[in-house]
Amino acid sequence: MQSPYMSRNNAAAFFQICPQTVTTRVQEMQATGRYGRFTIEDGQLVRINILALADYLTHRQEIRAGITPEPYDPIATRRALGWL
Repeated sequence: MQSPYMSRNNAAAFFQICPQTVTTRVQEMQATGRYGRFTIEDGQLVRINILALADYLTHRQEIRAGITPEPYDPIATRRALGWL
């Protein structure tokens, strides 16, 4: 099973977006309170939970519009990414 945590640069490559966009989206994610403490793994190297980021990118417009999307389901997100 693949680890859901990646560096900012690897996350940017995975989603084909720039690293600064990843940083901005992670800050937005943290402000929502939707993803809890597992969004960022903070050690000597910051690692981003790709499952949470994928969910946020999918539901970003809804969240920004104040619409509550269906609850975050990491298993469903793994399936959508083809990791299960």
